[in-house]
Amino acid sequence: MNGFIKLLHKLQGYTLSGWNRQQNEARVTEENKEEVRKERKRWSDGYNLVALVIAAAIWFVHTTACVPSSALKGALNCFVILVLYRLGEIAVNQLCVLFQTDQEYAKIPVESGDPRRLLWVALLNYLEIILWYAFLYGHFSSHFKTTCMSLDSVAGTIYFSLVTMTTLGYGDITPKDNCSAVIVSSHLLMGILLTLLVLARFVGMVSQVNKTKSGNNSETPTRNPGSDGGSRTN
Repeated sequence: MNGFIKLLHKLQGYTLSGWNRQQNEARVTEENKEEVRKERKRWSDGYNLVALVIAAAIWFVHTTACVPSSALKGALNCFVILVLYRLGEIAVNQLCVLFQTDQEYAKIPVESGDPRRLLWVALLNYLEIILWYAFLYGHFSSHFKTTCMSLDSVAGTIYFSLVTMTTLGYGDITPKDNCSAVIVSSHLLMGILLTLLVLARFVGMVSQVNKTKSGNNSETPTRNPGSDGGSRTN
């Protein structure tokens, strides 16, 4: 297990998130440790939000642009590499948080006791994965067999991405070769991973809220009947 955790931490070092972590760790001291941790959190939140916006823009342009199909697909082939990189980065980052690799190797570890923020990031990644795979399904639409929905439309790509992400799979769109089978299989694995993480962090957030409430209730002083004026005599 330690070897797997070390491997995850090393893989994260090859991503933009890992680069940002390394830059922060190079300048961290005991005096500025908390400030650097806050900056890292702000950068991470902003980076994930920007990545979601980029995914939405690329998917929407791909499915709505009035450009001949062959020319459009040729121009967007480079984005497939970006999609594969970003999907891999999301998987590695989420697994690093799950196995708390920062607690083992990082100088400024992410606070695992903040389930609300971790849930927010997981939800952003969840939506981003849906959009990236919607782009992939539209880009490789010729590798799928469809009955009623078309993967050349906005509705068709987002629909198939949603039903695959949630592991429903109605059978109206199916892969017909190895390329499409690999795409769908990887999407299923990502969907299961992110669904479990979102549920786990939601439960953690609810548990923390309940623990905070119970702690506040236990700290509330109870008044004794005779504490307001001593014992009364008739």
